[in-house]
Amino acid sequence: QSGSFHSKLAMGYIDLYEITKNDKYKKVAINVCDYALKQQTEEGRFISFNDSKNTHMHPHSYSAEGLLYVGIKLKISEYVESTKKAVEWALDNQLKEGGVPPIYISENNIFLKNERTDTLSQILRLSILLISYDKLDKRYVDRIHKLKDRILTFQEREGSQKGGMFYGNEEDGTRLNHIN
Repeated sequence: QSGSFHSKLAMGYIDLYEITKNDKYKKVAINVCDYALKQQTEEGRFISFNDSKNTHMHPHSYSAEGLLYVGIKLKISEYVESTKKAVEWALDNQLKEGGVPPIYISENNIFLKNERTDTLSQILRLSILLISYDKLDKRYVDRIHKLKDRILTFQEREGSQKGGMFYGNEEDGTRLNHIN
């Protein structure tokens, strides 16, 4: 299905535009990002699944990554603001351990509580970028540090894969037993 997460493709189109100066690539990037904006709810989350209206943090973050990149490159504040709203929504729903839930179930208004290090890292990266561009309120700094600390708890500290990151954990806290 198409979705807001395709805005991540706009990053490549903007790069093509910068290299070739061909406006068609810029237009495609803008069209994809404008479509993504239509998939964002008032609260800041991007709808990942058209049928259920649920949000999965991984494509949610893809949406924000594409919008931020294009917004910064083309100086389109609406895209940067959309990213800010998306990151704030994720951080406002931070788990007590410091991570962010991977899936929001809209029908029941609940979050799944398992964690994935890829989504934690995406929200951390977006948060740091927004802070560095002075686009995210400083009240989120403590949450960002808590998120960073949570990610580090997934790092393998010994053995042949020392330094690697465990994929995540189940809702009951059981560590998923493979390293990314």
